Amino acid sequence: MQWWWSSGSKDPLNSSAMETPDSSPESLSANPSSPPKSSPATPSSAPDAEPRPELREQARAAYREAMRKTETDLSEFMPVFSDPQPTGSHSVAHPDDPPLAPFPRHMSCRDAFDAAFYCQSLGGQFNSVYRYGTMRSCSEHWAQFWFCMRTRGRNAERKAELIEDFYRKKNERLVSGPSSNDVWEERTERVQRAFDWDPDEAGILEKSPK
Repeated sequence: MQWWWSSGSKDPLNSSAMETPDSSPESLSANPSSPPKSSPATPSSAPDAEPRPELREQARAAYREAMRKTETDLSEFMPVFSDPQPTGSHSVAHPDDPPLAPFPRHMSCRDAFDAAFYCQSLGGQFNSVYRYGTMRSCSEHWAQFWFCMRTRGRNAERKAELIEDFYRKKNERLVSGPSSNDVWEERTERVQRAFDWDPDEAGILEKSPK
């Protein structure tokens, strides 16, 4: 069986290991060996790069623009808190101008109806008993409501005059009627040291006999 192994091909591993590289002058001249490149040494700490003049100019321009916009906004906003400056021209009241109305010149018919309806309801009468001790008439509220309904067809100027006259007469009735000053007697002399006396000695806090 030795002839089988001897006639076989060579072991590729052994043959490749035994082959040596071609060291002929032609191969050396065709593939010259390049020397190893040396990498530049990097310094451990590089100095900080200074900003370019263009960047500094842009930053200054942006800052000046922001300050100008802020000053513009403040100049528009601050006059709200400043005192009004007196002007040389004064408004002169003309004698033909109508005086300011001391009484209202407008009346809401819906509000008048709500007031009259609430006065007529159970809650309104209970409120009257709680406040005044008795039930009150609602004729005044209904009179105001019907007056408002009658004046709806008048023109604006005549309607305003009628409503103003209505409130004027109503105020005269309230002023001429009784007020809370009639309930308390007016004090004619000042009370001298009202809290100095002893209520027990005055007999105010006497115990009731059992």
